[in-house]
Amino acid sequence: MNFEDQIKENLENRPEPAYEERLWNKLELDLKNKDGSKEKVFPWKWLVAAMFLFLLGANLFSFLKLKNVEDQMLVLQYQADSIHQTIVRTNTNTIYKTDTIIQTKIIR
Repeated sequence: MNFEDQIKENLENRPEPAYEERLWNKLELDLKNKDGSKEKVFPWKWLVAAMFLFLLGANLFSFLKLKNVEDQMLVLQYQADSIHQTIVRTNTNTIYKTDTIIQTKIIR
């Protein structure tokens, strides 16, 4: 007989547990109390919900600010396209410096 057959035979021949009235009454009382009470909500669930709302608000704020900056850039681009201004500056400085050196050789 192998191990699995021994387990199967042991489970099939096992006697049923004795019926105890007090355990059934306790179980029935626990079930009645459970029906009327609400399930406890852990504080971390509220923290996760608050963090989610905060991140959602931060993303919305950033998106609106970015949209505002893009609109301002478009306005500046239109202004730059509509104004044509040409500035030509000419600055010429010419300095001539001449120096003539004549070297003569004196023989003595």
